[in-house]
Amino acid sequence: GVVGAEFAAAAEEVEEGEAVHPFADLHAAGGVERIMAEEVAVGGALHAAGGAFERLPAGRIHAAAGAEQLDGDVFAKGQVTLQQGSVQEPAILIESVHFFYKYVSGKVLRRPSWFFDPAQQGNAITDVGTHLIDLVQWEAFPNQALDYKKDITIQSSKLWPTNVSLSQFKLITGNDSFPAYLSNMVKSDSILQAHGNGEINYTLKNIHAKIITRWDYQAVSGGDTHYSLFRGTKASVEIRQGKEENYLTTLYIKPNASEDATVFSTAIQNAVASLNKTHAGITVEKSLNGWKLVIPQTFKIGHEAHFAQVMQRYLQYLNNKKLPDWEVPNMLAKYYTSTKAVEMATK
Repeated sequence: GVVGAEFAAAAEEVEEGEAVHPFADLHAAGGVERIMAEEVAVGGALHAAGGAFERLPAGRIHAAAGAEQLDGDVFAKGQVTLQQGSVQEPAILIESVHFFYKYVSGKVLRRPSWFFDPAQQGNAITDVGTHLIDLVQWEAFPNQALDYKKDITIQSSKLWPTNVSLSQFKLITGNDSFPAYLSNMVKSDSILQAHGNGEINYTLKNIHAKIITRWDYQAVSGGDTHYSLFRGTKASVEIRQGKEENYLTTLYIKPNASEDATVFSTAIQNAVASLNKTHAGITVEKSLNGWKLVIPQTFKIGHEAHFAQVMQRYLQYLNNKKLPDWEVPNMLAKYYTSTKAVEMATK
């Protein structure tokens, strides 16, 4: 389709060095999500010691699954770190849920009307979805250049709306009516079918991955949530952020059924001891089906500090006048995944 043809043309220009200045934007810094894995508080040590977690902008702790990132005694057998998975049970599952109506600093967050226009803001896959694709790539294959022509197969994708009433739209935007450019999304004169939800099932280097991004109107409790699961050949790492976690992102490590509980417990304790050499205070505690990682509050430095670290990394690349070898190929891989998925979902 048109989307696929446009991507192919743009990708050819990028590969030939004609379309991308290496420091054109903050993507050169590796992105907010990617830089967290390397420099924020717990991130760097966990890469080396066996937890392999990255910090996301909201103080989130996220599980990663790279070969050199995870301690073989905890997550993986030999060099095979991730299960291959299947469409029904992917090896990687990431779901992000956001809310249109929310309070920030004690006030209702005002969104412009164009926020609901996919032609201006993007839909679920091309907006939040690109960040989840980015997470899958660098967590599963860190510091590796991907080839979008060979390594990615989109198996299925879909988009579906979130209904927003006119009264809800007023609360969110402060506007009394839907603008004309949203008219094709309005049903029964009072219901806006916002392009809020998307899902992609795909393989990356033959590993099955699934991402889901959703926008609901308002949270019953808590706020935006993140869920993640990486299935390793020895254990799974999972992030939950539900009522049980007091809506705080919490990482769990669950050994596979075939693992010896005593041996696995020793491996966990050894990994945590290694982490404490550089990040004192990290502990684990037993949970229902495994272990829960406990991160000291001192390592949760906040959103604004994360952006400062992104800028530091960007300036480092600018000063060196060189990007990592994987940056441009993986940028192409990310946007190939998102544009191809949108093309499939809108046929």
